[in-house]
Amino acid sequence: MKKIILSTIFILIISFGMVAAEFSAQAGYDWLTLQGGSTGFGGDIFATSLAVMALDEGGYDTTGYEDWLYTQMNSDYCFGGTTCTTTDTSAAVLALAEVQDDTYFDEIESWFAGNVQGATFSGDWALEISTSATGTCTFTYDLLNITQSLDIEVDAGTFPACSDSNFLDLDTCLQSNLIKNNPGLTFEVDCSALEGDVIMTLLYKSATTYYLLDNQNTDVAEFTVTNGCFGSGGTGSCDKESSLYANWALKLMGSDTNSIIYLKENYDDSNALDVAIMYKITGDSTFLSTLADQQKTDGSFDRNVYRTSIAVLALKDYESEYSDVIDNAKAWLREQQASDGDWNANVEDTAMTLYGAFSDEGVSAASCSDGVQNQGEEGVDCGGPCTSCSGGAEECASDVDCEIWGSGYQCTSGQCIYYGTSGCVDDTECDTGEACIEGYCMETDCNSDGICDFGVTNENSQHCPSDCYCGDNVYDDYEQVYGCSLDEPEEEVPEDECYSNSDCANGYECIFGECVVEDTSGGGGIWVFLIIILILGALGGGGFFLWKKGYLGPIIDKVKSKLGKKPPGGPSFSPPPGPRPGMPPGAPGMRPPARQPPLQRSVQQARQPPFRR
Repeated sequence: MKKIILSTIFILIISFGMVAAEFSAQAGYDWLTLQGGSTGFGGDIFATSLAVMALDEGGYDTTGYEDWLYTQMNSDYCFGGTTCTTTDTSAAVLALAEVQDDTYFDEIESWFAGNVQGATFSGDWALEISTSATGTCTFTYDLLNITQSLDIEVDAGTFPACSDSNFLDLDTCLQSNLIKNNPGLTFEVDCSALEGDVIMTLLYKSATTYYLLDNQNTDVAEFTVTNGCFGSGGTGSCDKESSLYANWALKLMGSDTNSIIYLKENYDDSNALDVAIMYKITGDSTFLSTLADQQKTDGSFDRNVYRTSIAVLALKDYESEYSDVIDNAKAWLREQQASDGDWNANVEDTAMTLYGAFSDEGVSAASCSDGVQNQGEEGVDCGGPCTSCSGGAEECASDVDCEIWGSGYQCTSGQCIYYGTSGCVDDTECDTGEACIEGYCMETDCNSDGICDFGVTNENSQHCPSDCYCGDNVYDDYEQVYGCSLDEPEEEVPEDECYSNSDCANGYECIFGECVVEDTSGGGGIWVFLIIILILGALGGGGFFLWKKGYLGPIIDKVKSKLGKKPPGGPSFSPPPGPRPGMPPGAPGMRPPARQPPLQRSVQQARQPPFRR
């Protein structure tokens, strides 16, 4: 029993090692690239944005997906087509920031600022003015497009009209419910009438905490009260997750608009997603300490792939301090990877895992010209992240859909096919380095010198028919795929072997690959055959080996002699050399029939469009 238990443990250890060894970040990227298409990743803005972040970080070209994202931005500069959402718009900003495209950041920021929603707060918004002087400060702000201006007396840092408090309550002492009813209000304070230094501080006072929001050492200052939140759409009630992603996006855009106070009062400090994004928004490392304490004993965060990945993303900013936490989290993530490279068969989970944890694992964008079927390809250098194995670059409905690949591409049978830049009749009508192939000028190594240089150049019978053709005794790659019996090398048969009686001379028959004297007794040959079968069967797999080596010869001879047959004298018979059945040497060659699509593989590889996946 002890041995059984130890063996079981050993097997489990070995099995675990084999599973762990199967992890591959490259396989994850390969799977991710296969999910993309002309409508991003399933037409989903959020998923496509995360995929762009992961692919860009891994060194992939994401231009096509960026272009698709822009098709989802409407005239208000938000994302979601006709119905914008805060998370989609935020995720698109994260992706555009990753690829360093800030073309519309000002307009997008304005959309966010215009969609700040009023939030309920338990504390007070106040302004502190530190000064030793006595005088008046003027407050100016706009309400309903009408400019409001109020003078507030200040006496050595206190406000006589506000119970001589050191803090001016903006909702009671300046104007009733001013901030509550006007989220994101901007106001100017002019204390230039005061003598000496003036320091103004905007803050929020909760029941237990003071939040310093803005501090300016000047006598004229402008403040924006960040007392709002973001709904799931352009309008609506506060939504915590939408506000988290919105503030992350606003931070990347360098915006002053935010809803930090709402988040600080409402984020869940036991939720890894909330804590990780709060760190990305504020840069406050105390959030990382809270985050690290949430790690499970198995290395995960909330036993959730997405949350664990985003936790690693945040902790990596202090990698030396949290190296053990990060390593354990990554080990757990490796164990969650499926055999085909994905995490939960989900683009968002897979993209965030690659972006947050494994973008530095030495991955490389798919190579479509290395002559190897790898990195998610469906064939050698085609399919998956490369061009279609049928010769197309991308699916299309018309020639217009193929314009993104450059000139010379036309939509044929739903695929963008390169047909060159002009029609032709012969090679003389084409540019240097091009040949006229089925009526189109195509780049080729074909030099039309009458010699098939396959193996030295990429000439073959498809794209260089003047030099290479079926019957030229060169078995090139095109012929290996589509067939050419004339050029296919024949397997040589050793002279002392035979495949059938026709390979033997008259009076001999083919028995177990050798020509032996034909049995004409009407039954002896059958008996010999059966006895040999019995002998070989008794000897198992080694019987035929012993037969070929000659060790069974004496036994067989004795069997034959007992049956009245003598073995032939002299050396064993070797059939005379002669031509094998087939076309005689010098027979005229025959070009392979035209096929659809008409382009051979090597030309397509040479003229592939830029990698856009």
